[in-house]
Amino acid sequence: MWHILRDYRWLWYDVVIIIQELETQKREYSPVSIFIRTLFTIVILAVIGGTAAIFWNFEKQLPPMSYNEFLVILEKDEVTKVHIKGGDISLQDTFGREFATFSPDIPSLLPTLIEKGVIVHGSSEGPSYLWSLGQIVVPILFILVVWFSLLRKPQAPEEET
Repeated sequence: MWHILRDYRWLWYDVVIIIQELETQKREYSPVSIFIRTLFTIVILAVIGGTAAIFWNFEKQLPPMSYNEFLVILEKDEVTKVHIKGGDISLQDTFGREFATFSPDIPSLLPTLIEKGVIVHGSSEGPSYLWSLGQIVVPILFILVVWFSLLRKPQAPEEET
């Protein structure tokens, strides 16, 4: 057992020496090279972010239900909660299952929901202005931070004579 640990100790010393050699090497990158690296990083991050957003949307979507089925379970008093956003309706039944449907006529549906004792929540159809602003500003700030961090050259300490 000890001979295995001893071998790993020598491997650790080799890793430390390699890291020290890499730190002593100084490279100067041209602005074109920095731009290409930045562009490549942004493309890779966009692909990863887009893939994550697609999978997140698939996981977030509720199973669809036809409007006729919704009206049937509403008449059977099997709907407990409803959230209305524009014409889209997300609902929860008495078994705790959640579904989504679309109503062509919300104003005529509301009296029936209230009469059946369903909890009704509503929200505006469009996203908030703060969210829209954040979707524009945050990526731009991220790109600028990456760009300036790659352009910044390390300053050598001044030598005293």
